[in-house]
Amino acid sequence: ETVKRDCTKAKALFQWVVENASPTRSKRLKRAYKAYVAGNLEVSLRNYLAAAETGSSVGQVNAAFLMERGVCLGLDSADCAKASVRLWKAAAARGNSEACLRVGDFYYYGRLRGNKFPVGPFRWIQYVLYPEKYAPLLFEEW
Repeated sequence: ETVKRDCTKAKALFQWVVENASPTRSKRLKRAYKAYVAGNLEVSLRNYLAAAETGSSVGQVNAAFLMERGVCLGLDSADCAKASVRLWKAAAARGNSEACLRVGDFYYYGRLRGNKFPVGPFRWIQYVLYPEKYAPLLFEEW
């Protein structure tokens, strides 16, 4: 079956490409990926941040991921975590499903409380494996 002609849909799709496709953004993402694969995480983060600031959800997600892993470009851990959350929220606002899951986890688990507790979707495993370490900390919070 062939696709029926629809000038309105074609115009909308071509308009999206004109408004959102950016050679600069794609070059930044390509450089960031190559730097990441080569193990140069700071260069990778700088390029992902540059792409993120142009509105690239891929740049936002990857920059947030690297910042969450401790690549902070000189920021202290609290500011790095805040910047990471800002990027996750920006990507979630653009409809990125992974970012929506992360931001939902942040709200559900109360992220940014400090480094006393493990975070992430499987954090409960830490409580089962190491109860002697985390049980006292849990009761301190109550």
